[in-house]
Amino acid sequence: MESREKTRYRGRLRIWADVLHVVKAEGAAKPTRILYGANLSHERLTKYLDELEAKGLLRHVDEGERSTYSLTPEGEAFLGEYARLKRFTDAFGLEL
Repeated sequence: MESREKTRYRGRLRIWADVLHVVKAEGAAKPTRILYGANLSHERLTKYLDELEAKGLLRHVDEGERSTYSLTPEGEAFLGEYARLKRFTDAFGLEL
């Protein structure tokens, strides 16, 4: 019998953290950079960017035809708490 590796899907918190990490690394990130960095389709990216902006974790800035996203202080706090939660779950061999 072949053993198949189980496909693991990212949960919402993990995707939020991935998006926020890309934005933090870039300082002010364009949607295309976030799309590639967080490994999301355009449709899913739009959904998550809207959610993160509505929750106050990201700030969207339109400058003419250029659109960028930057972290808010709440977004920075989210990443800090996410890292703390990740350390906790890793200590018990759990996945987040």
